[in-house]
Amino acid sequence: MDSIGGYRLIRILGVGARADVWLGHGGTTGSGPETVAVKVYRPGTASDGINAEIEALARASDRHLLRLEDLTTAPDGLPCLILRRLSAVSLGALVSADPLPLGEAVTVLAPLALAVGELHRVGVTHGGIRPAAVLFDEEGGPVLARFGSAGLAGDFPSSPDGASLPPAQLAAEPGVAADLARLAGVCRATLGPDAGEVRAWLDQADLAHPTEPADPQAWLKELADRLFRCAEAKPVHFERWEAGHSPTRLPPRLGWDPDAMAAEVPEPAGSSPVREAFSLLHLPESFLGIVTDRLGPLLEKGPFAALKSKVRQVLAPVRKPVWIIAGIVVAAVVATVMLLPGPSSGPAPSSRPGASSATPEPLAGSHPETAPPVVVDAAVTADDPVAAAGALLAARATCLHEASVLCLDGVAQPGSAAMEAGSYRIRLIQEQGIVPEEPELVGAAISLVDRLGDSALLSADTSEGASASLLLVKTDQGWRIRDLVFADEVLTGESP
Repeated sequence: MDSIGGYRLIRILGVGARADVWLGHGGTTGSGPETVAVKVYRPGTASDGINAEIEALARASDRHLLRLEDLTTAPDGLPCLILRRLSAVSLGALVSADPLPLGEAVTVLAPLALAVGELHRVGVTHGGIRPAAVLFDEEGGPVLARFGSAGLAGDFPSSPDGASLPPAQLAAEPGVAADLARLAGVCRATLGPDAGEVRAWLDQADLAHPTEPADPQAWLKELADRLFRCAEAKPVHFERWEAGHSPTRLPPRLGWDPDAMAAEVPEPAGSSPVREAFSLLHLPESFLGIVTDRLGPLLEKGPFAALKSKVRQVLAPVRKPVWIIAGIVVAAVVATVMLLPGPSSGPAPSSRPGASSATPEPLAGSHPETAPPVVVDAAVTADDPVAAAGALLAARATCLHEASVLCLDGVAQPGSAAMEAGSYRIRLIQEQGIVPEEPELVGAAISLVDRLGDSALLSADTSEGASASLLLVKTDQGWRIRDLVFADEVLTGESP
C-alpha cells in the first residue's frame, strides 16, 4: 500500500489499538494540505466504532478540535481518515514533571474548555479527555485530538446556533459527565498552586454524578471565564520545556504527530560536526547522545575551547563537505576509543554465569543509585508479550508505591502516554499527597488481542471485574508499556 486518497504514505507515525497512522504527503488537489496524518483501520475493527469516530470528527468544527480533512477508502474496503497534522508534543509531556506557569495554563485550558462545550453542543462526547490527548497546532494553540472513544448524544443541530440536546438532557448523558470530570483532572494537572481559586472552584463541583452541573455548557463557559480572569494568557514556551528534558526521554519540539496512541521516536536536539558524522555512519542514536553529552561540555572549557576557536579561524573558508569528511574521521577515532574495553572490564551482564529466569535481574532503565530497584524476571526481554505484560504491570505497581519516576524508566516507553500518566500520578503523590485511584492489575488475567511486529495489544482482566488495555512495544532493552487504558476510569478528577 503506497498511497491512499492521493496521498503518498511516507512512514508509519503511530500504532494504536484499532488503527495505524501514517504520514501522508502530496494531495492530488491543490486546495488540500501538503502533509496529513492518514489513519488506516485494521481489518476486523468494529464498524460501529469507526462510524462513531467519523461522525464525531465530521461534526467537530473548531480550531481547537482535531480536523477531519477528508475521508477515503483503503484497498480492503475500510474507511481511512485524512486528518490534520499536529505537534508531537502533548500537554501530558509538558506537565509530567511540573504544572505550567499560570499564564501558559490559561492559554491551554480556556480554549480547551470552550472546545469541549462546542463538542457537546453538536452532540459529541469525547470519551478520552486527558493531557496526552491535547496536542498543539503550528501556532502553539491547543487541539483536542484522539477521538477513538468518541460517542454521539443527540442529532446534529438543525441551526448553526442550536444544540443537539437541551441542558437537562445533556447533563443526564453519562458521556458528558465523564468528559467534565476528566477535563477537571486535566485542569488540576496543568494548574499550579498559584491558581488556588480556580482549583477550589473545581473541587466544589460534584462531577461524578450525571446531573451535576445542571447546565454543562454554562459550567464550561464559567470555567473558561474564571481561567481568563485569574491571569493573562501567555504563549506556551516549548523551548523552556525542551531545555529541561533529554531528547531520549520525551518528544522533541513542535515535531508532528497525528491522532495516534503514541508520539514518534524523538529526534536529537541540536547538531554538531561530530553528530553529523555519526549520522552519516548510521550509528545508534543512543550512542550519538552519549558522545554529545560527554564531549560537548569538554569542548567548551579550557584549552579545548581556545583550540576550537583557532581551528574555526583557520578552517572558516573550508566548505561543509570537507567538514563532514573530517568529522567522519574524528567520529571513527572517538568511536574506537570509547568502544574499546578497559583493562579491568569484566564479562557483560548477560554472560554472567548462573543468570537465568530463576535469578531475576534489575529492570533495565531503573536507577538503583537514586531509586528503589525494580526486579522482574526474564519475561521482559523474551519474545512473549503476555508474560512481559504481567512482569511490567507488577514493576509499575512497585514504582507507583515507591513514588519513583526514575523507576518508571524501566517500565514505560520514554515519551509515551504511559510514561506521562505514571509521572503525573507520582507527582500528585509527592507534591500533594494525593494517591489517584485505579484498579489493581497485578495478577490479572492477560490475553493477547493483536500483535504487529514489535508492537502488541493486550487485555488485562481481574477477578473483581476491572479490565484494561495495554499497548506494548519491544525495544533494545525489552518490552515497555506504551499506553495503558482502563475500561472504567475512576472519575475522581485526579486521573490523567
